[in-house]
Amino acid sequence: MKRNKLRNRLVSVVLTLVMLISCLMQTSVTMAKTENSRLYLGEGYQVVFAITSRWTEGYVAEITIKNTGESKIDNWCLAFSLENSITNIWDAKLENNSGDHRYIVKNNQYNQDIKVGESVTFGIQVNEPFQQFPTDYTMIGNPQVIEAHDYSLEYIINEEWGSGFSASLVIHNQSDYDFEDWTLRGYYENDIDTIWNGQIREHKENHYVISGAEYAQNLAAGDSISIGFHCKAGNSALNFEQMELEFIKTDIEDRESGRSMIGYTIEDIQKDACILYSAGDCDTAVTRNLTFYVNDLFAKYVTWESSRKDIIHDDGTVHRTKDATEVVITKKVNFEGEQREEKIPVRVAGKNFL
Repeated sequence: MKRNKLRNRLVSVVLTLVMLISCLMQTSVTMAKTENSRLYLGEGYQVVFAITSRWTEGYVAEITIKNTGESKIDNWCLAFSLENSITNIWDAKLENNSGDHRYIVKNNQYNQDIKVGESVTFGIQVNEPFQQFPTDYTMIGNPQVIEAHDYSLEYIINEEWGSGFSASLVIHNQSDYDFEDWTLRGYYENDIDTIWNGQIREHKENHYVISGAEYAQNLAAGDSISIGFHCKAGNSALNFEQMELEFIKTDIEDRESGRSMIGYTIEDIQKDACILYSAGDCDTAVTRNLTFYVNDLFAKYVTWESSRKDIIHDDGTVHRTKDATEVVITKKVNFEGEQREEKIPVRVAGKNFL
């Protein structure tokens, strides 16, 4: 009887150990999977950073961007921070590396747009140990109207028959930059029946929105493209009116300094700009001049304003009086049409303060 009880206890212990080991193995597998990928949710898109191969001194990763929004993502361009140096990239182009591990990755034209619900993937190789997953991503790209002097339009009648005709609308890029994912908007009183080298994205009454065909989405500097079309009926003498050409701009450049602002946001600038105090000073006991610090790249977007210029000048110079004085420093950031303000209270010590 005692032997049976002992045997039963041993069996129970063994089974318990097996179950624990099984659970630990499942947990470790789950952890390994979790550690090899990270999901980021953005507005209208999501990014998955997945390590597909890893060794002691490096790794390979795939970055997948999925369009979770309600409209197509044109001319995608992704900015992110990665605490590693990228040595190789495929299915995308490395547009910018500012040296502080802030990367700008852009499409390779053949994967330029991301339709709703679809994804694109590009890969990177790093020849150093993995540090951490990116924690922030920014999709760069906004429609921008092209200045009238940067292009010209030519309306050509190719053939006429009965009440119908064929014609072409030629766009000439007269600028020194490419029109990427160009779109033409305007009014035309004829009904276009067939179109080539382009596609009609919208047609309401006599208003048209036309973009390039998938193989003709970009118009290089100095080049031209001819959009041909048929009209079964209409008046060929009627030209397009109130035309406006735009493209998806994916670079934000600081032209004065020649340094790129791609990928930076107003939050980045706001966090960078700060007040530096002299040794021994703090915000509640200021005795010497303040330094209004901001990275040179951001300097043109930041201004400082003092509520008491007789005590603290806008350049940070401090003038102490007999008594302690409360002063509010306002940090103002103006970037890409967006404005932010932050009020920072400081206390300037009286002259009797040691």
